[in-house]
Amino acid sequence: MTSISASSNHTNHSISYLAPFVASVLRDQVVTDLLAELKRKDERIQQQAEDRLRLELRGRNGDLLYCKTSMKHGISTTGPDGIPVWDVAFFHPSDDTTTIPNFVETVAGLELRLGGVVLFKLSEATFCIPHASFNRTRDDEQKMRLVLFVSSDAGVRVIAYVGPIRYNDFVTVLPRRMHVTDLVRFLKDHQTNNTNNGGRVLLSEIEIKMLVIQKSQIKGILPLLEDTMEETATSE
Repeated sequence: MTSISASSNHTNHSISYLAPFVASVLRDQVVTDLLAELKRKDERIQQQAEDRLRLELRGRNGDLLYCKTSMKHGISTTGPDGIPVWDVAFFHPSDDTTTIPNFVETVAGLELRLGGVVLFKLSEATFCIPHASFNRTRDDEQKMRLVLFVSSDAGVRVIAYVGPIRYNDFVTVLPRRMHVTDLVRFLKDHQTNNTNNGGRVLLSEIEIKMLVIQKSQIKGILPLLEDTMEETATSE
């Protein structure tokens, strides 16, 4: 009969033998859990950065998303006045169009949001037509035409196409420069006063193409953008 003492010694020997293995397993599990937690933390930080860089064009009060992009997809340039700016193009959620119908009823409600916060309202912008000279050799086909929406301090510019509109109407009927709220009123009056022509609408659509913003307006996210530029340069 095996003595109790012998049995106890055998058990202690087995435990001693397994101890390093158990410790190794526990240590590996701790390391695995720690690495997983670090990964989750990195993902949260990355998501927070992505959220801060998210640029959206929405309807009034943010009720409708028209198009979006990330500021990290932009490029650093210098404006004609020598001021550093950040250019970023928009893309539509379905990747096929950024055209928004019903210009008159829609444009004043459009707003740019950066990280969910309103950055710029088109209702507060000035509508501008670049290259105002009239060229009689140009065709008179109905087309989308290039315009700008500029903030009061010129720190934000939205590049867009509006129309479709004939070239003659674009350069001779539309105001060269006008506040958006006044422009909407002008377009409504023009439609009302042209009932004999079927109440012709001068501008029926707007297509947002690009945001150009002075870097001084986005100081809070510049470090994130600079990190993105460094990562891009490293990968190249």
